[in-house]
Amino acid sequence: MDEGDRILNMGLEPQIPKIVPQVEVGDINSLNANKDITQVVHLVDGQAQKASLMSQVFATLEAGSRVIVFTSTKRMCDSLGSQLGRRIGVGVIHGDKDQREREMVLADFKSGRRPVMIATDVAARGIDVKDVKAVINYDFPGNIEDYIHRIGRTGRAGAKGDSNKARPLVDIMLKAGQQLPAQLAQMAGVRHGQFEEADMAALMRPPGDTAPVDEERLGRML
Repeated sequence: MDEGDRILNMGLEPQIPKIVPQVEVGDINSLNANKDITQVVHLVDGQAQKASLMSQVFATLEAGSRVIVFTSTKRMCDSLGSQLGRRIGVGVIHGDKDQREREMVLADFKSGRRPVMIATDVAARGIDVKDVKAVINYDFPGNIEDYIHRIGRTGRAGAKGDSNKARPLVDIMLKAGQQLPAQLAQMAGVRHGQFEEADMAALMRPPGDTAPVDEERLGRML
């Protein structure tokens, strides 16, 4: 059943067994991420740092990799589309795009003609595209459930932190066996010894590069 979680949130759980016999309903209050998805969280301060970090993330991927970038607003969606479109094939999907435009963008994304898709949460659910290498949460979603759906588009994901959502995000990451940046763990109140600290330099290393990466070298990669 597509979007089953929305059906449950609407209070329609008692009606489901009447429609589909022998349906087992799990714990809707327990959120779990796919353990095969590597979640990388970066804490940023301002749009300039966010844009710079996104460039670094792209540098860690092979050319032509399919990437989905999620934003909270249609305006930011269009703005990033204009910026990135000067360098790489980019498609944009949001609520102001009609069905024909959305289908064209999705077709180009699937074929690899435009390997980067920038979208609001209209693309967080119900889109099945194989071999998506990364999801970038340029803006953290309004609720933690949408975060789960966003990262579910891929086999690995990058995410930007938000202090008021740090604890539920950390809970999801810990249950999935993920490493945590020390600053994020501190924000969430997780003590040393309760998590494995992430090696951010190693995670941001470009493909095939085995040399240590420091902050100065990352700046030269942009």
